[in-house]
Amino acid sequence: MNARDIDAKDPGVTLDLLKTWASEALARQPDQARQLHGWEALVSGLCHAACQRARDSQFVAELGLGSDGGAGQAGDVLQDANLTESDLRRRLVFLYSRQAKETVRSIVQAKLNDELSFFHSWVVNRSCEKGGVELALSKWDWYLYCLTFETGDFLTDIRTSEPMLVQMPLDTVDLRVVAQLFNVQITVTRMFEEAMRFRPHGTAGPVGCCHLLLHKGLWTALLDVRMPEQEPQPLLDAVVEVEELPLELQGVSTDRTVLIRSYDEDRGSYMACCGQSQVCFPVERSSIKRIIFTRWDMGRAEKQAQKDREEQAARAAAASTGDPAWAAEEGARPSGSLKPLEGIPEGSLEFQVLQELVRRTATQRLSQTMGELAGRNPASVTPAAAGSASSRAGGTSTAATRNQLPTPARNETEMLPQQQQAQPEAQQQQQQQQPQLLQFQPQPRQPSHAAPQAAAQPQAPLQPQQQARPVRQHQQQEPRFIDYEEVRRLLESGSVVTALCLSEFAPDSRDERYLVVRANQWVRLNGKLDTMVHATSVQDGRKGWCSAASLIAWVAESAFEPDPSWPDSERYMGLRKGEAVLLEKIYDGQWADWGFCRNLRSRDLTGLVPLSRTRRHFYCA
Repeated sequence: MNARDIDAKDPGVTLDLLKTWASEALARQPDQARQLHGWEALVSGLCHAACQRARDSQFVAELGLGSDGGAGQAGDVLQDANLTESDLRRRLVFLYSRQAKETVRSIVQAKLNDELSFFHSWVVNRSCEKGGVELALSKWDWYLYCLTFETGDFLTDIRTSEPMLVQMPLDTVDLRVVAQLFNVQITVTRMFEEAMRFRPHGTAGPVGCCHLLLHKGLWTALLDVRMPEQEPQPLLDAVVEVEELPLELQGVSTDRTVLIRSYDEDRGSYMACCGQSQVCFPVERSSIKRIIFTRWDMGRAEKQAQKDREEQAARAAAASTGDPAWAAEEGARPSGSLKPLEGIPEGSLEFQVLQELVRRTATQRLSQTMGELAGRNPASVTPAAAGSASSRAGGTSTAATRNQLPTPARNETEMLPQQQQAQPEAQQQQQQQQPQLLQFQPQPRQPSHAAPQAAAQPQAPLQPQQQARPVRQHQQQEPRFIDYEEVRRLLESGSVVTALCLSEFAPDSRDERYLVVRANQWVRLNGKLDTMVHATSVQDGRKGWCSAASLIAWVAESAFEPDPSWPDSERYMGLRKGEAVLLEKIYDGQWADWGFCRNLRSRDLTGLVPLSRTRRHFYCA
């Protein structure tokens, strides 16, 4: 189900999804509580930021980099770690009440423009936007009075004693003021919207970090980093890639890989070493970009190594007893040669890195093959085409340029004997030659019968040679582009369509049901048109299933020229009306309806093309 459909039924479920995604992306522990007005979530986030800043200050002091000002700041931070909602509201109301009238007017105006504020919803409901500022100023003292009551007070019978009380929600103006009060950066992540960030103004020293999640009035906070036992994969004794290394280790590892040794609970970070150095340095969990190798992989490698040793011992015992199967296998291998990867310990880091590379290559090839069979990736599976399909937009390929598309070979057995005899030799040679460069402009389907006026004229009985003339004219018809839907209707009506393969289709599977075709090869299509279509090779009569994507050209219905002011504008490919391209990769998400294409006339031209300006065509004879 779509997240927006879920959100329409229960926003709380959407907040839980946002909480899961944010905690996994940032490797943080989420606060399991949901706060309707956000004050309790803000207090939890501020307390966590204070504890984190206290740990950082203590670590700086241990290194001898602190100062008296830093020590005083650490004392204030420790006091903020015990912050309560009552203290937060009291300090906020005290600051609001000491402002000048012009400042209060600016604050009220900002709250009126904030959709999270009470004043915004109140003025909108009263339909008095013109005099909203004056009306809000008249209620300012009452607003500050309501702001002093905590969230828990409204769970009691306080409304009975004071019916004019209203629970005031947390808005962006409050967040901006709190960020300045507590010297903390507040980040608010929202679902389906851009995140908000509030940073204290004019602060040169270090600041704390408070991260909140918001969705439709529901708030929660992201707290400390995950503990080692909460990690989905164990990080202790794991090889990981970090964002950056300390300055003294910049040249030790070019790929920024380190070995995690332990976890320091006091600092809330992992201790790691790099290269041959045994000196450990702290690594924040958020700075770990990728896990390369873990203890789980080591356990699997040890089990596989034990299995290989047992199998090798069994084979050696069989060889000593003269087992013919073992002797035949050993005889097939040249004397003195080694097995692949022989001599590399299975538990070594080199073996694991090599195994990871092999796994990635196999996964990429399998994914590409499955995509082609499903019609999602029309790129060729040859090494050159695979490299261009998997590369980013703007990549180049070493594929040969083909500026001319050949016509299908004439099938002389379909012509009448009288026609073959009457055809001059010079005309036969001319028909066997290749046509000139094609104009990549879709043409309407030509009628296969004569006009009604010509059919109404009386004519003498035709000789056999004259009767064969319409057949010869139909076979000599120039190849042209036919719309995809027109080809579909022809195939569904039982017709056979001869089309040109524009790209190679050669699946890795040895299934005989597939028809391996090359570019510029003619095939006859029959049956239903889908992602796969049944075809017969015109050249050798082979039959099988091939990908319809290898037969489709995307012809521009209108011109497209990328704007030079776009970022990376050189990655786009301009199109003229009627120009044909081959689709090598299609995108989804925010890049839906865009594809990475190759020009059909000049195969070296590649780039991003808006598919909404093109239509699918077959090149048919």
